[in-house]
Amino acid sequence: MSDIFVSHAAPDKVLVDKFVDLLIATLNITSDRFFCTSLEGLGIKPGEDFLSTIKSNIQSPKLVVFLITPNYLRSQFCLCEMGASWAMSHEVVILKTSNVSLSDLSSIVSSNQIVDIQDFSLLGGVADKIKSILRLEFSTARWTVKCKQFLKDVEKILGEMEFDPIVSLDKYNALLQEKDDFEKQLTESYLKIDNLEGLVKRLEGAKDAEEVSRIKLESLAGYEAFTTLCESVKTCLKKFPRIVHDVLFYHFKGQEFPFRKDLYYPSDYEDAEDDGYISSGNSGYELNMDSPIVRRAVDAIHELKTFLEDKAGHELFDWYEEQYDHALNLSIKPFWKENFT
Repeated sequence: MSDIFVSHAAPDKVLVDKFVDLLIATLNITSDRFFCTSLEGLGIKPGEDFLSTIKSNIQSPKLVVFLITPNYLRSQFCLCEMGASWAMSHEVVILKTSNVSLSDLSSIVSSNQIVDIQDFSLLGGVADKIKSILRLEFSTARWTVKCKQFLKDVEKILGEMEFDPIVSLDKYNALLQEKDDFEKQLTESYLKIDNLEGLVKRLEGAKDAEEVSRIKLESLAGYEAFTTLCESVKTCLKKFPRIVHDVLFYHFKGQEFPFRKDLYYPSDYEDAEDDGYISSGNSGYELNMDSPIVRRAVDAIHELKTFLEDKAGHELFDWYEEQYDHALNLSIKPFWKENFT
């Protein structure tokens, strides 16, 4: 069996040939100590079964050299060779070309085991490792000359070779998500076009300006949800005396409602407190959140507030301000008077 098993992709034959020649020329090692399927005389002999020969030769080499390129990462056969080597705990040298990033290999092997084949100093470490494992001698001066020539050859070879770009799993998943988002936006756009076409037909058939206004209002994005939520709040507030409305208004402004003799009689405060709707605070009155109907009212207003902040489009706000001459804003009294009373 051969001492060095060179695991590589067949399209990288020229690059592998240069690397094996470098080792033979500098490490005083003969070609018969290599097993390399792409090189004549170093791989599968005529008449031998391909899979059986590879399986036999990967059983017990003294060293396995992985030459990782984009072609290697696309080859299931190459990745199987790598997996077999790890499983058998072989001594390994992992070389990569500059067009393979460490992130491309992060799920396969630790980065501190990887050597860039175009790094002169790191290649010297590879030579030392091979020399130590196979007990070889070599001339440092000869290695320096041959290795520098090898690096020039590698740069030229990689420049001439064509590689499809490698897409990492993270990038692949990101692209899938991007595709899904685009398809969702496209579907929404088609629905919007259909709705607009339907609106045009309805407007064309309108009898007068009043019907045109009604059709526009019905088609306004978010209008139906807005009116439904406002009606829900209004239904909740009907159960309370007016003083509780004011305490609720101040609650959503983050304040306590001050004691106001000019607005309410002392008995109004006392009655609302006795009914369990409000309680006295540090500087005024606040809601009694122990009351179920108070909580329901707060939840209804909060749902409307969330809708206005997160879902309502600017068309709804523009329409509202034209219609009522005040902002669509829960923090102002005119909005409460218009929609909740």
